[in-house]
Amino acid sequence: MRWRPIQEKQAIYEKALAKLSDEKLKMEAEMAEMGKEILNLDHYMNFALKMRYNLLKLWDLSNVGNKRPLQNLIFPQGIRYDKKSDHIEPLAVNSLFVVNPCKTKCSKQKENGQTAFFRDLSALAPQAGLEPATP
Repeated sequence: MRWRPIQEKQAIYEKALAKLSDEKLKMEAEMAEMGKEILNLDHYMNFALKMRYNLLKLWDLSNVGNKRPLQNLIFPQGIRYDKKSDHIEPLAVNSLFVVNPCKTKCSKQKENGQTAFFRDLSALAPQAGLEPATP
């Protein structure tokens, strides 16, 4: 009597194992069909940066069917339009396409030797009173 429940458990285990093995083989076959090429992150980033730097050219050369996905890529949450003030405002901008205006401004200031950042300035000599005066 004692061996019978173990044998039943063994049969249930073998059925479940066979079913899971079949599912695993099906999933492996699907993965093989989806593509054998591994995502090349460097290639993807180079493509994204080329697209960023040639955005206006890409926009000019695109037709309406291609402009809409490009617009959705740049402004993922859409654009708001106010008829009264004729004002267009994006709700959000993809961070890849955000231009950091400080880069050019700061580089011009650095050429002159002036920056707006305190951390970029050289340390000042201490004023009188911090050290005992020498006669």
